[in-house]
Amino acid sequence: MLSLLWSMSASAINYSNLNLVLVFSTDGGSSEMAVDLGPAAQFYNATPGSTLAINRFTGTSLSTAFSSLDGLKWSVFGSVVGTNGTVQKPKNTVWSTRPRADLLRRSDPWNRVSSLAMGGTAVKVESVGSGAKNYGETFGGASNGVSNSGTTLILPAGDALAPSAFLGAGTFGGSWQGSVINTTPPGFVFAKGTTCSDLFETIPTPPNGPANYLGFFRFGWDGLMTFTAATPAPGLVQGSPASGPVGGGTLVTLTGSNFVNGATVSFGSTTSSTVTVVGPTSVTATAPVGLAGVVDVTIVNPDGQFATLANGFTYQAGSVQPPAPQILGIAIGGTDVVIRSAGATNASLRILSSSNVAAPVGDWTPVATNSVGLNGLSTNRLPIAPGPGQRFFRLAIP
Repeated sequence: MLSLLWSMSASAINYSNLNLVLVFSTDGGSSEMAVDLGPAAQFYNATPGSTLAINRFTGTSLSTAFSSLDGLKWSVFGSVVGTNGTVQKPKNTVWSTRPRADLLRRSDPWNRVSSLAMGGTAVKVESVGSGAKNYGETFGGASNGVSNSGTTLILPAGDALAPSAFLGAGTFGGSWQGSVINTTPPGFVFAKGTTCSDLFETIPTPPNGPANYLGFFRFGWDGLMTFTAATPAPGLVQGSPASGPVGGGTLVTLTGSNFVNGATVSFGSTTSSTVTVVGPTSVTATAPVGLAGVVDVTIVNPDGQFATLANGFTYQAGSVQPPAPQILGIAIGGTDVVIRSAGATNASLRILSSSNVAAPVGDWTPVATNSVGLNGLSTNRLPIAPGPGQRFFRLAIP
């Protein structure tokens, strides 16, 4: 493949306007690979929360270009070039990735830097293609007839044909605040690792402000890549109760917005082992073991967007009154009533039943007594007793 590419007399790659380009390279390697991912519209118009398989390259093409996936650099970039751009995306719109330090959490968005603040000098983004040739409005490409509109293109590393980004003058004068490139660590394949980079869209108007988050690319040890589209960012308003024992086990209800199935919840730096997304505005999570003091509570959606409730939970030392028991749900399962409940850790939980909801507690009939399960949660299956009338259930801790 390399000899075929060299047989073409060309001095530039013809960048397809409004497309995204994925670049793989290594430090000191013999080649780098450019992958045309096609129109950026398929990424910024993707259904929120959906996952797209990136199938424009294969493991075979990667192994042709590189001896190993360890230490492999990769990044995605695209822009709107031309005199006028488009109605939907103006000239100098840029799409670019930023690697995640935490695989589960979205990275900070790129921030636009005005040309006035940076002296009006355009700065090349070197890390998109190591030592590569600038592209932009000068890429007519017709005179040489070479295009990267196919799936993949493998070139000698550092060759002038490889793509890179050139941020034009105007509101894109200035430099990025970090590298757009992601690098797989040593032992990446052996450890069956994963790397993630977030895709941001930066538009010239308004002149300053953070880029829009579109979703994230995930690249794995097996050479497979996917893109997951962003969902609306979650909001976190309050948690109740706001305190509990250092031994953990407190069931906390979080209230907010845009919660998505698969969300995780952390109390300080420790992730809760039991999280239930009740709906887009409510999540329950069991507080893990902690140290006495105040911690932040953070919820993270599967797309990496998160919200934090500062000082949202207080771990109390010493003897703490156990949390009040509560019924989480009652359902019919076959011939049984299935009751999901939460009670005090290390206590026994009784389920009482009565046909008269107004009857004194002492007149209710115990139908189950069991030790509270993991993290204060338990599930009971009770046979449905035949007979007329409604049955009511309540919880009690002896």
